[in-house]
Amino acid sequence: MDDLNIELIKKALTKYIGEHRMIANIEVQKYSGPVGNYLCDKFKMEVKVKNKEFKQDLDLVAKCSIHDKGPEFARQTALLIKNEILCYETIIPCLREFRVKYKFPDFECFPDYIASHCNVTEQNPTGTEAVLILENLCPKGYTHQDSSAGYNLKQSTTIIEELASLHATWLALKYRDPELFIISVIETILPRRHPPGGTGDPSAQLALLRQLVQPYEEFRDLSNFDKFAEKMKQKFLAGDLYNPKIVDPFALFIHSDICCSNIMQILDDDENIVKLKILDYQLATVGSPVRDLLYFIVSSVRLEDLTTKHFYNLIKHYHATLKSTIQEFGVYTDLKYSYELFCEELKAHAHEIILQLMYMLIHVNFRSQGEIFDPTRADLLQVEDVPPMAKQRICFLMREAAKKDWLEI
Repeated sequence: MDDLNIELIKKALTKYIGEHRMIANIEVQKYSGPVGNYLCDKFKMEVKVKNKEFKQDLDLVAKCSIHDKGPEFARQTALLIKNEILCYETIIPCLREFRVKYKFPDFECFPDYIASHCNVTEQNPTGTEAVLILENLCPKGYTHQDSSAGYNLKQSTTIIEELASLHATWLALKYRDPELFIISVIETILPRRHPPGGTGDPSAQLALLRQLVQPYEEFRDLSNFDKFAEKMKQKFLAGDLYNPKIVDPFALFIHSDICCSNIMQILDDDENIVKLKILDYQLATVGSPVRDLLYFIVSSVRLEDLTTKHFYNLIKHYHATLKSTIQEFGVYTDLKYSYELFCEELKAHAHEIILQLMYMLIHVNFRSQGEIFDPTRADLLQVEDVPPMAKQRICFLMREAAKKDWLEI
């Protein structure tokens, strides 16, 4: 176990419990999430805190930067955790305070933030230490959905309603208090970067994607795909591939990685979701809500329900919830947030998630049990190495994108 991370966890906890209490005992063990650990080391902890009059038991989880792959990889993973720390310390509280101000019930989809430590600063940009400590949701009955199974339509609808409500609140905040949105979100969130361990050059990934879609009728003529691939390469060279330009009116704070492994829920006896939490804001940024919506549907709706009909019904339901929630904040929506304009938003921004979704589905969500992901070898993948479930989901999105001209960047 990484002694440095254990020390960082203790340092962060000491700040949390204060000088008048002490850690009487701490049991830490490595924790592997539903798809293993990706871009951080995870630990679960049982902590006993006490002073003369007070005792408390804490069930916690910690996310730490990775130190066994060299200093540059450690720095990059520390930056990702720092981004998540900023979300919990500044961005999410801003959203919750806005809800309270307008007398809306608080969101319950965020896990409790406990403490953090990070030494990556403007003065120390090469820092490698980062730890984020949150409540452990498992003792409260929360579970992950198996990525290979996915969510059924009813469960997916519940999650999409929560996602639309989150997005709508951000849009209302941006409309009601644009200066607050700029200060608390745009100027707080860190710029997106390509995944650690590689160069970010999409050429190999696009070549693989070309082979995956080639058998389908929509790609019988590959010239349109080749134009799409060339434009994606140009976006990479221009610096826009991983950090797309912010475009109004829909631009808002987005999670960027909404999928089964980053959601926990409590189900009732009929397997309906009664409570849910959205986790892991390492990749959060400012961008189009289309990216969260499509990412969730394509990655996490169970395969038998991932049909063209259900796909667009879920999109329409998301938009209806988004629009009605914005209206509850007193924001007039017919001109800015109509369904017609949202369809234009889909066409303009759907391409932004394709490569990230492909990367995550292949290397994270559906990789073989026990397989250790080596990001430095991601570009060496062959068609036969692509997990079947990942291939089906990627090709579904690409076929729909081709039908709707979403690949015409």
